[in-house]
Formats: sequence, C-alpha cells, structure tokens
Amino acid sequence: MLVVIIMLSYVLTIGCMHMQVLSESVSKALTLSGDPEVTETAKFALMFDHFFDCLNVTNFTSGKHSRKSFQNPFRSKNDFRIKCLQDEFLPYLKEWEEEALKADVNEKEQKKLILSTETIRGIEMTESSG
Repeated sequence: MLVVIIMLSYVLTIGCMHMQVLSESVSKALTLSGDPEVTETAKFALMFDHFFDCLNVTNFTSGKHSRKSFQNPFRSKNDFRIKCLQDEFLPYLKEWEEEALKADVNEKEQKKLILSTETIRGIEMTESSG
C-alpha cells in the first residue's frame, strides 16, 4: 500500500503524465518483476488505467484499434465496465481510504495518504452518470 501512496504522490506531482505512469504496461511490468511488494501498485495502476480508458472513448473504433476493451464505446447501461467500476474500482478506493485512515500518523499526514474528498466524489459522479 505504501508503494501505491508514493506512486500517487509522484503522479500528482507530474500532473498530465499520469496516463503514462498509470497504464496497463506499467502494471504488467510491475507484475512481471515478481516482487510481492509491488502487487498493490500494479493493481492500482491497472485499475486507474481502466478508469481512464472508460473516460477516453473518442470514437466508435478506438477500442478495436488499441486492443483495449475499456476504450470501446458504451452501448448499453449493462456494460461490463459499469459493473467493474461499481463492484471493483469504487470498493477498492474505499478500502484504500480505510487502510490509510488506520495508519499511525497525524491527521495532516493521513490526508496525504488518500485521494481528496472532491476527487472521490468526482469519480463516484462520473461512474453513476452512465
């Protein structure tokens, strides 16, 4: 979990480069390293990659050309990606927040370990607007 937090701090620092850091290829590279300490970071990168892909649908064929199913256009309110966001991504973020709030640090430091309330609310609104 600490590696995820450090990675998120890095992502927030570099701003617009988040698409390259939080990517499926980074997730795969971390997983292939075989280091058990990066398992959560790999999961974090993959989940955000899928989330960004859902938001990054630019045309009807982008998912086919990139071979990324999360970039296909939404055609149904029963799309598997909506279920994935509801049943996996949002609970993962909630679990992350709960773990961070258990950390033995002061309140200021705890706030650095989690996404802002506004960010979480924005993700929830984006997910529920489908």
